[in-house]
Amino acid sequence: MPSISCLFWSSVVLLIVLFLGLLLSFVAVAIREVLLGARSRNWRRGMRGVALLAAVLLAAVLLCGAPLNSIRKCIEVPYSNPPSTLQDADFVGTWEARYGESIDRLTFKADGTFRQLYDDGYDEDYVYETPWNKWSLERFPDGRLRICLEGARFYEEGIRVAEQGVGLERWVFYDPVSNESVDMRAKVVLNVRIDRSGELLLYHMWSSADEGFAIVGCERNMFRHVETP
Repeated sequence: MPSISCLFWSSVVLLIVLFLGLLLSFVAVAIREVLLGARSRNWRRGMRGVALLAAVLLAAVLLCGAPLNSIRKCIEVPYSNPPSTLQDADFVGTWEARYGESIDRLTFKADGTFRQLYDDGYDEDYVYETPWNKWSLERFPDGRLRICLEGARFYEEGIRVAEQGVGLERWVFYDPVSNESVDMRAKVVLNVRIDRSGELLLYHMWSSADEGFAIVGCERNMFRHVETP
């Protein structure tokens, strides 16, 4: 059964779609009646079409809540600073990010080492794995927290960016949380964030400052903790 929050966002999206549909239908029918002298039944037909569309969208939302859940999560971006009590031990385990069919997996150990395993879902012969490299936390006075992964690669935008830095200038990325540039030459730096439910997230830097926060599909920008020791 859909959750209350899912139903809430489903209703919001449905109302927006319905309003836009009504507005467009009104404008289209009004123009048609003025120019062509169409009869008023065209208005009723237009309204029935909008109602049918709304019903289909509502059914899709209620039966498949994942897209709306994604929208709800994306609205929270860039999320909040993590608690100041966060320790290295809270990161131990496996984290995953998904870029379509590709999986980017990070495994952290308590001894301060990690391993990255990237499995490309579009090129079955491409798999990249690092040795056990060092990872460390960087804390800021304003409560922000970053995690630095030495020797990791940025695969969120594909293999060519990860291997060659295609489209990047000197491997400089943009931090959407602090609004500053970040050098990620031979490493990956992630923002440590927390969502409304209290879940820890490792959020990617952007390759460009004009990338903008996604309304949908923001999940590919983050790693989630999927396995603990």
